[in-house]
Amino acid sequence: MKRQTGVDSRIEYFKQRIIELAKKGQSLSMITMSLGETVACYLFLAEKEYFGNRKSFIPILNSRYWNDLLEFFPGQLEEALVCPPGAWDTLKNDKNFLLQWDIRCWDEERFSSTVRDFLCEALDIPPDTRYRRFQIHSRHKEDVEAYFESNHLIPGRTVFLIPEARFFDSEIVSQDYWVKLSTAIRKKGGTVFFNSNVPIGREPYGFLPFEDLPDFVSLCGYAVGLRTGLLDYIAAFTNTKILAIYPNQFCPVFKRRDMIEMYTHYAANRNIHSSSQEEHLCMMMDKFFHMFSIRYYTGNEHVVEWIHDTDEEKEIRRIVAELGF
Repeated sequence: MKRQTGVDSRIEYFKQRIIELAKKGQSLSMITMSLGETVACYLFLAEKEYFGNRKSFIPILNSRYWNDLLEFFPGQLEEALVCPPGAWDTLKNDKNFLLQWDIRCWDEERFSSTVRDFLCEALDIPPDTRYRRFQIHSRHKEDVEAYFESNHLIPGRTVFLIPEARFFDSEIVSQDYWVKLSTAIRKKGGTVFFNSNVPIGREPYGFLPFEDLPDFVSLCGYAVGLRTGLLDYIAAFTNTKILAIYPNQFCPVFKRRDMIEMYTHYAANRNIHSSSQEEHLCMMMDKFFHMFSIRYYTGNEHVVEWIHDTDEEKEIRRIVAELGF
């Protein structure tokens, strides 16, 4: 007889929890979540009573950010199941189990609608619902303030720059873009801090814990970056002005097989036709922009979003003008 490992026993225990909830009539769905999607899910579930939903819904999450939010977010939220190591692929590939307990796997539909659209449907709330935002504070607020000061940053005149977006796997802007932008901000009397683990120019840089980030960015006053889930996080938990830059049609991400398959499926379901590859790429880019708009779901009036301009000098001037220094 094959001996059951610790991983196997955790997966079996997890499956039993799912079965118990399913027997109680709970609606269950499997969802893989990025940081931005985890933030949306957390706030929607935390606000179930505020939204007045009539459905009992529990997500089964593949997210490495959920427990970080639980650790410091005010209040308790247990209405979610986070997959233990090894459980996600086991469950996802067990089609009989999913079918038997009527578990929907949103990963198979993830580009037909956004995770927020999916959550609105699952919670039985209007599709244009925007989650309420909260300002949260670190338990180490004094340390955050000291760190901000030690980098010689100016409160309210510092730009938190986010030069990387993991999803895109490649640069959206040129290598010297961020150096030029930080120089332009300095010339206007501002200071900058890079969210990066490597130096960019001679500016201060580093990665802050999630708990400390809202207080730090609030001290900065501004956040500018490539479209990434970190901007969702900042938009949800601060009143910082945000400038978000989306990839244009020349970004390699739109030539990836998974993105092409996603858009092809989406277009076929809606009878959308393109006459050329260039038009196809432009339509994919436009779809991406509207699916992942930060402002639409947070209702944060301090968010400004646009698609990356190939004339980078012009775009840098626009950013500085939007900052209002």
